[in-house]
Amino acid sequence: MICPVSIQRAAQRTTVKNEHLTAERLIELVERGRRCRHYRECLDHIVECATCRAAYKELLAAEQVVQAVRSDRRRWVWWLVPAAAAAVGVIWLLWLLTARSYPAYQVAVRTEGSAVYEGRLRLPDWAASAALQFSTPPPVTRSEQPHAPFVKLLQPQEEGLDNPRPVFVWSPVPESSGYRATLMPASGETVITLQVNGTQATLPAGMQLQPGLTYRLTITVLLPDALPGSEPRQEYTFRMLTAQEVQRLNWARQHRRQAPYTCTVLFYQLGHYQEALATLPPRPNDPLVQRWREVLTHSLPNAVQPAQ
Repeated sequence: MICPVSIQRAAQRTTVKNEHLTAERLIELVERGRRCRHYRECLDHIVECATCRAAYKELLAAEQVVQAVRSDRRRWVWWLVPAAAAAVGVIWLLWLLTARSYPAYQVAVRTEGSAVYEGRLRLPDWAASAALQFSTPPPVTRSEQPHAPFVKLLQPQEEGLDNPRPVFVWSPVPESSGYRATLMPASGETVITLQVNGTQATLPAGMQLQPGLTYRLTITVLLPDALPGSEPRQEYTFRMLTAQEVQRLNWARQHRRQAPYTCTVLFYQLGHYQEALATLPPRPNDPLVQRWREVLTHSLPNAVQPAQ
């Protein structure tokens, strides 16, 4: 049985919730070998997980040291035990320092032959490129003159919409007597006048937006003292997702827990920045993750400059 407390504590520090074997499970595997209750399951995980594999090897080495000490009853046994414990402690310290400098993304995403995996999930070919793209975040886009929009759009927040009949909701503007809302395709076709009810606008009955097209939403604020044509207004742009993109969006929502790095990039590509932020692993000390957090944060909201 492995007795040194430092060994057990070191093993516990390698255990990441919901990602790695627990310290107790690793110690049981080392002590009992094939008699371990979860022998096959543990070995399968160790083969796939670099972190647990390193911890298992170090525990095996520690177990061999302890067994050697127990079998040797010579007079210098009093200093051999603490020396062995100290050696294991040094090994664990070096391993922890190395593990902290090794990006978790590189452990989670790997290539085996022509297949790309994140964790245990084999990714579809179209998702594999998104997984590999996580290693190179896009540049952060900042507005040269950031300012709060005159009309703040509350819904939808995404730049890529999957609902062909979206409902537009915005925050009320003080002293306004009403609002007008229109949609115009980027191709410059006929302007669509939306049905406004308070601070909410919907498409006319029976109308749907076309997949793959980009639209510009214009919200005009009607003020009692404003001259016609001089009313303040705010513009927002968004794009309707294609049928294939909607399938990928649904896949990302279904597998966001199994493949968070891949799904973060997919949400970003589809214009769902809030979902990307919610999916991004919470690793405050990981510079790659924090870079992506900065990119996604500056992607919200999708307001453009007020129209003149």
